[in-house]
This record gives sequence, C-alpha cells and structure tokens, in this order.
Amino acid sequence: MQLSSRQLNGFIEVSRTQNFHKAAKRLFITQSALSQRIKQLEEDIGTVLFVRNRANVFLTESGKKLLAYCKILGNLEADYLKDIRNDKTLDLEIRLTTFSSILRSVLLPILKDLVKEHPGILLDCQWDEMSLLKSYLKEGRSDYVISDHEFNLHGVNCEFLGYEENVMIASPLESEKRSDIFFDHDPDDDMTQRFFEFNNIKDSYRRSYMSDVYGLIDCVQLGLGRAVVSKHLLDLSRVRIIDHYKTLNTPVYLHYNKKPFYSRNQEMVLSLIKEGCRARLKN
Repeated sequence: MQLSSRQLNGFIEVSRTQNFHKAAKRLFITQSALSQRIKQLEEDIGTVLFVRNRANVFLTESGKKLLAYCKILGNLEADYLKDIRNDKTLDLEIRLTTFSSILRSVLLPILKDLVKEHPGILLDCQWDEMSLLKSYLKEGRSDYVISDHEFNLHGVNCEFLGYEENVMIASPLESEKRSDIFFDHDPDDDMTQRFFEFNNIKDSYRRSYMSDVYGLIDCVQLGLGRAVVSKHLLDLSRVRIIDHYKTLNTPVYLHYNKKPFYSRNQEMVLSLIKEGCRARLKN
C-alpha cells in the first residue's frame, strides 16, 4: 500500500489548523472534499487519525505517529532537493512556543539574524501560560517548546538551557501605601509566593494582575505596585531592584520530539536555540 500525497497534504493541514474549514481554505478545496480525503486515508491505514468535536479536531496517537512520519519525509525530500540544486538558502517554518519572559527578550534576538539572512524562513512564535505549554507539543502545534519545568513525555527530548534570575522590583515613584501590592500574571501564577517562601518573607501582600510581562513591568514603573520578574527583562533606568533579597533562579528547558532523522535545517535551529539561550541565561 502507498499513501497518497494528496491525502497526506490534507492530513498535514488539518493537523496544523485543527479545523477542517480552515484547512480546506488553505488547500483551495471544499470542506467536503477534504473530509473525504481524510476518511479515505483513515480507511486505507485502518485507524482513526482525528478526534472531532464541534469546534476543533485533535490528533489521536496514531495521528501523531503519522504526523511525525510526514515531517521526516518532508525533511528528507527538502534536503535531497537542496543537495541536487546546490542550494544554500533556507526555506522552513520555525514553530516555537514558550512563556512570555523568554520570547521577546531571548528567542527573537537569537533568531533575528538567521531570519533576516534567509527570506524563505517563516516564524510561528507564540507565548502562552506555563500550564498550557505541554499541550502544544502533544498536539503537534509546535516543534520546539521552552518551559520552566520538564514535561517527562514519552518520545520527547528535554534539555536544560539555563536559569532565569528572578528579582523583586519597585519604582522610584512608589507610594508606601502600595508597597504591599504585587503583580502576577493571573491568580494561578505563583511566582511572588515562591519568591517570598524562598526568601523566608513572612509579610502579607495584596495581589494585582497583568497578563503581559512587559505591562507588568510598566505597572511597577508607574508606582502601582511591586513584582518579581526576570532580571534580563529590566531597564534599570525605569525600575530598581530591591537587592537585599536573594535571587530566585528558575530553570529553563527546551523540549522537542525525538526523531530517527533530523534535517540539516532542524539541527541548525536546535543548535542556534541551545547555544543562544545558554549564552543569555545563567548557567
């Protein structure tokens, strides 16, 4: 049995968009035609590839294995064509998801020169809440995921990149009446609590929230409260570090799927991320 390239292309687009309607628009075919392709592919293989609900579709375990196969096949084909044509340009999509304090301050500076040099590179870089990062890798929505904890997922590589140095900051404009207010991302963000426990601070504090880490720093600068943030984000002309507390180091890990084969492009991106992060984070 041979797998049809038309069926596999349809499968890849549905995997990428998690939506039949969006995938069909990208392929310039009707939704019913795409549904028929996927149905025929599932019948040919003899297994269900997607779990469907009203809004989205999700890969089954069999679907995840097929997606991994498709990526390997695509990478082999791309490497072969580059060799035949002696083509040194890079054409790839870098799909990366992480948390907010790493994306703009660490990863984009690492990738910028490569992306500017090769116009064929596309970026799909996102940040999300820490608790949701694992799902991006499990559902095939990202190829590289960076978090502050190990996922311990079967078939996934996990590599330590370094530490973020978390410090307490305040503003020269701060009012004493607001010095007990601390900004976190949301009620589930426990950074302030962890910092207090690490420094054995017994004082009580009030909580405020700002989902964007740079907005959080802006709130501190304006004297609206204090925060515990990563040191590498700070412009010390805008805020001050309260330096009589110990720095809380939080680990940073890179996750990506184990594969029997990595293309030269993938190896280059992995090397760039690892070396760049280790140069910018505390080790």
